Amino acid sequence: MHNFWFSLKMEIFALLSILTIVIVFSWSVATSELRSDSKVDYQIAVNMSKPIHSLNHFWRSTGFCPPSPHDKAAVYLQSEDVRRNIALIGAIPHSAIQQVRIHWLLDLIQVREHHQAGVPVFNFTYLDDLIDLLWRNDLRPGFELMGNPGNIFTDFTDRGQLYAFKNLVTLLAKRYIGIYGDEYVSTWNFESWNEPDHHDFDKLNFTMQGFLNYYDACSEGLKLASPNLRLGGPAASCRLTAFSKICWALLDHCDNGTNYFTGEHGVRLDFISFHHKGDGKSLYILETEQETMNQIKNLHKKFDKTPIYNEWVSFLVILVTEFLSQIINYNVSVVTAFFSEGDPLKGWSLPEWWRADATYAAMIVKIISQHQNLLLAKKSNSINYQLLSNDNAFLNYHPFYFSQRTLLARFQMNNTSPPHVQFISKPAYSVMALLAFLGDLQVKADVLGADGEPVHNNSRLGVMASEYMPKTVTGHGSWELSVLIYNSADTNRTSEEESTINITITGLTLPTKADLRWVQYEVSNLRSNPSALWESFGKPVYPTPQQFHRLRCQEGPYRWAKPQPFITNDTSVSFLWTLPLPGVLLLHVCAKPDLRPSQVTKLAASNVTWNAVQLVWSDCCVRSTCIRTYEVYMSAQGREYSRVNIADTIFTSYVYAPVPGVQRFNGARRGHLEVVQGWYKVRAVDYWERKGPFSLPILYR
Repeated sequence: MHNFWFSLKMEIFALLSILTIVIVFSWSVATSELRSDSKVDYQIAVNMSKPIHSLNHFWRSTGFCPPSPHDKAAVYLQSEDVRRNIALIGAIPHSAIQQVRIHWLLDLIQVREHHQAGVPVFNFTYLDDLIDLLWRNDLRPGFELMGNPGNIFTDFTDRGQLYAFKNLVTLLAKRYIGIYGDEYVSTWNFESWNEPDHHDFDKLNFTMQGFLNYYDACSEGLKLASPNLRLGGPAASCRLTAFSKICWALLDHCDNGTNYFTGEHGVRLDFISFHHKGDGKSLYILETEQETMNQIKNLHKKFDKTPIYNEWVSFLVILVTEFLSQIINYNVSVVTAFFSEGDPLKGWSLPEWWRADATYAAMIVKIISQHQNLLLAKKSNSINYQLLSNDNAFLNYHPFYFSQRTLLARFQMNNTSPPHVQFISKPAYSVMALLAFLGDLQVKADVLGADGEPVHNNSRLGVMASEYMPKTVTGHGSWELSVLIYNSADTNRTSEEESTINITITGLTLPTKADLRWVQYEVSNLRSNPSALWESFGKPVYPTPQQFHRLRCQEGPYRWAKPQPFITNDTSVSFLWTLPLPGVLLLHVCAKPDLRPSQVTKLAASNVTWNAVQLVWSDCCVRSTCIRTYEVYMSAQGREYSRVNIADTIFTSYVYAPVPGVQRFNGARRGHLEVVQGWYKVRAVDYWERKGPFSLPILYR
């Protein structure tokens, strides 16, 4: 009975949502004045005529760590669970995530034997498989040179071991340049040992000098493979010097020390990485990072004297690996960047109620917005960071299916023969897709209270607005406007309040005779909350196929309606919107491209369990973000195809697991044969219902 009322509630919400958007938009586009009987909590004023800063998508990274023991990392990273997790991370559209930072990668290398001269022979098979998995899913590794293959290294003050390790680094880098090319490998962020002050050194006896020698070996080993490869560190918290001794020693070594191999003064440091996490509050991350940066400036005065080179100039790079960074000037041979773990709370496995739903999702957007608005968009700012990452690609374990720091909820279905795994995407996964719709130019957007006064920077409501204009004339891209609004009280429990917002967009200078369409996506606990639905089922350890089907129907983001014409009053538009707390809203407007979407590529299928298949594909050649849905077609014999994903999706993955009485079967059941076996093809459909060409068909057996 409880399940029935929950389902009824969600269906009522959906019907009301569609009705509301039609009424609100029909009223709002005609005037910028509010009705006298409207209660408004906030006002958002977007001015498209006032660009304020470039908007580099610096958050497109995630990470995780294989469980102990480290020398068994290959078993974990070769598992089907990890493979599907990686595939689904790569399936967030528009390159929403590009990097996966993984600990203990060197432990995937096996030592087969030693030559008579004592030179080890390395087997890269397991590491090859992982790199190929990332590459096939349009991802790249954040490569920490961390681990001890075969436990053969014991002392990096020993000259022979140090040169052997440098040779290993060169061999590794040359290997993957040979397979994938320098262009791909030069995008990797090679990094020194993670959190060295915790002394988790995988049976290596690191002295302070040994660690500095190790860093020099990493640096010179990479240089021998290619001058284009970059290396950073110290990948640590860089707290008080009494604790973070290695962190500060490495910074000093790169500044003033002597390179073990070359004898040169100072060692290259292409980015500074440090890890600061929150205490459940979004602004805390920024505040503590500022404190650390001031410490670095005080200890290294000359860091303030050298110009900062933006992006890839002379391979001098600025990076942020796990949630915020600041930059300071460095000497000519070094670029300093800050690569900081900025998760709202340390301890990925610590179960927290707010990690299960839109609370965490809204915080992700809030933290990104604060860093963009309070740092990068400031005229006086000298910070230039290009990559930010949450450590949230972990795999949860029983009984914490939704409440750990993950993008997906994993269900290990040990009640089947053979056992299998099912994944349900969480709201945190959905908001990464919404962030990908932002353009590359930030425009002015102010948040005002009901009284018309500006709200403070840590207000629960915030906004990022952007414009996109194609840089090349291909016929696929087009003008875009994106407004991303969050409603977040951090980790404070709320009574599911809603905020009514008057949104005004001015300064619109639209392409001549532009055919505009817009769409609205929401992530909230009211409209995209698989965790709440799972709880209503009684928190089953092994959900039924029918329950999995219903959970997937709750995966976000929620789309209010199909793309509709965007009607403006010449250069402005105004309307009301109600956004739940917590919640995230994306308004996306597109001008019609000259050409239809291009072809979907890299379609692949993998088994989930009996009568269930996971399909993934790539949108890298589709060349448009104005995609209403991907249509998945299936044919048992490869002749007559029909669509099997009835609900629209903007993600480049789909699990086809037809449930009798719930989902249509594409063909008749014959005994115990799987009806999902057959031929598949996928195509993109844009906001104007133009259909791209189908992918090449694949056969799943």
